[in-house]
Amino acid sequence: SPARGPRVNHGFDRRSSPAGPAENRELVPSCAPVAGVLCCAVMPAKRAIRNAPSQPSRGRLILLPWHVGHEGDITFRVAADLARLRVLLVESLDNARNQLRRIARVDPAAKELRAIPETADPAMLEWLVGVLQREDVGMMASGGTPAFVDPGAWIVAALRERNVGIVARPGASCLGAMLALSGIEW
Repeated sequence: SPARGPRVNHGFDRRSSPAGPAENRELVPSCAPVAGVLCCAVMPAKRAIRNAPSQPSRGRLILLPWHVGHEGDITFRVAADLARLRVLLVESLDNARNQLRRIARVDPAAKELRAIPETADPAMLEWLVGVLQREDVGMMASGGTPAFVDPGAWIVAALRERNVGIVARPGASCLGAMLALSGIEW
C-alpha cells in the first residue's frame, strides 16, 4: 500500500462548541458551500450587536481574492464583480488602479477607490456602513485574499458585529497551494 502522510482529524469536538467550557464558547463551527464544496471553519460566535445601524444593510462586503503570482490567476467571478461594483476598498490605491486597468480591464476612474486603513478608523467604518445600506462594496488586497495577512480584518470584524453580510469569493490562495503541496491527506 502507498505511504500516506499523517492522518488529521478535521471533526469539531465538543470543546469548540458553544456548549463547551467557558474559555472556548466564543468559537463555533461554520460551514458554507463554496464552488460546490462544503467548506467549514471555526468562526468567532456572533456577539451581541452593538451600535447596529438603524436600517438593515442591503449591500454586502465582497472579499475579492487577487492573484498571488501569475496575473492570470484571478477568477471570472472576481472579474465580473470588479466590473459590477462601484466602490472598492483596496490595500494600495496606486497598485489597485494599475492592476484594475491592466489585468481586470476595468477603468479605475469609474470606481470609488478607498484605501483600507491599517487600524480601526471609526469615521471610515461609518462611511462604509452608509454605503452598504445602498449597495455591495468590494475589498481587494494587492495579492491573495483581503483581510488575511493584509489590512481589513478590523473591517470584517466590525461588520460582523453589525450583522452585515460578508461574502468571501474563492480564488488564488498561497495557503491552499501550500497545503496541496504538503502531501498530507486532508
